[in-house]
Amino acid sequence: ALAAEAVGSTGLLARRRGLLHRHAQSPIQTLDGEPCFEGRAMRNQLRSNARVKADIVEVYSFVSETCNEGIHNIQCVAKAQFAEYPRDWLKLCEAKMGPQPTNAVAVCTYAQQVVEGAVGQDLDG
Repeated sequence: ALAAEAVGSTGLLARRRGLLHRHAQSPIQTLDGEPCFEGRAMRNQLRSNARVKADIVEVYSFVSETCNEGIHNIQCVAKAQFAEYPRDWLKLCEAKMGPQPTNAVAVCTYAQQVVEGAVGQDLDG
């Protein structure tokens, strides 16, 4: 019985070695240096960045145009540009925090600087 187990386990070991040996002979598929994969990843990231930047410019242009009305909250305006969806985030934040008419000048200044910074980045790079 022990001899049968030994032969059985040896046969199993031999089969496993064969599987490992065949697997080692197959070419390894990696994505390192594949220009199409890298190009697609870069294209997707650039599209995402462009969408977010366009949203930021749109949102802060609106804030800049309406900042003298006192309807914006400076804390929301300062943080909206870091949200994945700045327009939606600003709307929700301002609904929760409420307007700050006394900070209208700060809101105007901040919004204009964000727009100029976003547009300036496009011109520089």
